[in-house]
Amino acid sequence: MYIGRILLKGFKSFGGTHELLLPPGITAIVGPNGSGKSNILDALRWALGETNPSRLRILRQNDLLFHGSPSLPPSSSAEVLIQLRSAGAVCSIRRRWVQDEGSHLFVDGERVRLQDLEDVKRRWKLEGDRFAFIGQGEIAEVIQQRPAQRRAHLETLFGIDLYRKRREDAARRLEDASGEMVRLKTLKAELENRRGTIAPLVVQAQKAKEISERLEKEYRRLYWIKRTRAEGIIKAAQGEIDRLQGEHLNCRFWESGWTRKTESIEKTVPELESRLLELEENIDIAGKKLGAFQKEMFTLAASVREGRSQRLRLESDQKERDEILRKREKELEDAIRTVEEALRAEEEIIKEKKRLDDRQEALRLEASRILAKARDLEDRKSRAEAELGKIKARLFKSGSYFREMREILGENDRTAAMVRAELKKTIREKDRMESRLSDASRVHGDAYAACRENAWKLQALRRDIVKMEADVEELQDKLQSRTYPPPLRHLLAAKRLGRLKVELCPVVDAINCPDNLSRAIEAFLGGRQFWVLVEDYEAAGICIEHLKEAGAGRSTFLTLERASPRHPAGKLPLTSEGILGWAAEMLSFEKKWEPALLHILGDLLVV
Repeated sequence: MYIGRILLKGFKSFGGTHELLLPPGITAIVGPNGSGKSNILDALRWALGETNPSRLRILRQNDLLFHGSPSLPPSSSAEVLIQLRSAGAVCSIRRRWVQDEGSHLFVDGERVRLQDLEDVKRRWKLEGDRFAFIGQGEIAEVIQQRPAQRRAHLETLFGIDLYRKRREDAARRLEDASGEMVRLKTLKAELENRRGTIAPLVVQAQKAKEISERLEKEYRRLYWIKRTRAEGIIKAAQGEIDRLQGEHLNCRFWESGWTRKTESIEKTVPELESRLLELEENIDIAGKKLGAFQKEMFTLAASVREGRSQRLRLESDQKERDEILRKREKELEDAIRTVEEALRAEEEIIKEKKRLDDRQEALRLEASRILAKARDLEDRKSRAEAELGKIKARLFKSGSYFREMREILGENDRTAAMVRAELKKTIREKDRMESRLSDASRVHGDAYAACRENAWKLQALRRDIVKMEADVEELQDKLQSRTYPPPLRHLLAAKRLGRLKVELCPVVDAINCPDNLSRAIEAFLGGRQFWVLVEDYEAAGICIEHLKEAGAGRSTFLTLERASPRHPAGKLPLTSEGILGWAAEMLSFEKKWEPALLHILGDLLVV
């Protein structure tokens, strides 16, 4: 073994990083005074675990640091690395000291304690740096010492002091063992002396144990009696709970139905109100129109009455005139024939005049010849025209009067018909509006009454539901307080109130046990009957955190993923007298929790 490499960083007089590579054999480091030869020896001592300041030639740990020079700044840490080599094996020991942090020791890159370094030094034949380092002046000091002091140095040099320490440690341990042996012998003698006085107490203790066992059996019997009674109460309460839950569901059903009906009615109420307002506005408008129509109708009725009276007068006059007309019809016929002849003659004259006018220029020479004839014709024409004018005047006078009267009567009839039609239309519109108004009022009244009735029923149902829920919760709390431990009771209450969102079930609630087996199963389960069955570890953790937060105590949980069902059927012959069978075959379990229950009761044999 030899030192192959020394690395110095900021150690004493070595600023920066300095590396020394040492070959096998003897190596001498020479140099003038103050060049750092002794500091290399101090670095080796320090790296190999030296802690004595006098051996390191320092007063405090800060003296290990490089304090700077004109060319280099001071260092805040000191580090020394030694690399040991032996037959191909390499070991690196590095020690580092940082200001305000302290010393750190590493062996092959792994941080170790200072006391662990002794094992490393023992493996590498470095059992203490005192065997390897001889400081300057130590030889002269040994020569000048007294024989006893010199012997101590020689023993240290040859390793004899290590064996002396081991011998002293062995002697100390032997002395301790001897003292312990004496103490044990004394204790044994004292126990033998007390044996005579303890024997009667042992008999009494055995009797007390038997009495305690009998008392325990009686307690169990009392417990089972109370449990049987409690189960009867629970069954009755469960029946009552089922009945109340059925009534509760029925109430919920009717409540939801009435709620939907009420909501639908409440939704239609604004529409009906708006329609009612619209109908009221239409009724007001129709009333105004009806008033105007009535006024106009009264005016028209007066006009009709006046027209009727005038018509009666006209009819009487018409009858008289008809008589006159019948008398004059003959005269009129004669006059008409005359007029027709005159008209034909007039037409001929007109034609002739036109022809004559056309030929006037041509016949101007013949005008003198026919002038006498023309004058005669002119006279005849004038007479005929005069007679025709008279006849036309008479005819026009009689016909215009009758036409005027007929037009007045027709106009009156048309106006009366229009008024009657408009009046009928207005009356029909009024009747329709009144019918719609009455229907809307009736629907609104029915809806309002139904809403009020539904609201009363809903309030009564809600009060009944709240009361039933309180009764059910109180009954469940009473039942659970009689049967379950406080932590389990707290978990069940939290789950029932919705504060705990996990599936859980007590072992005792997941088993359906016949009456003849209840005592045996109860005795076997003991405290396990109140274990809590959950699905996984996450659910168990949630329950545990809930118990911690509430300070409700502790409970034992069994998860389905942890349970391993046991199926021992067929392992033992069941033909012997007194053997009833396997508990797993005689009990019924809830399907979900069956694996966990088989984990507990799967290999239980009932006898």
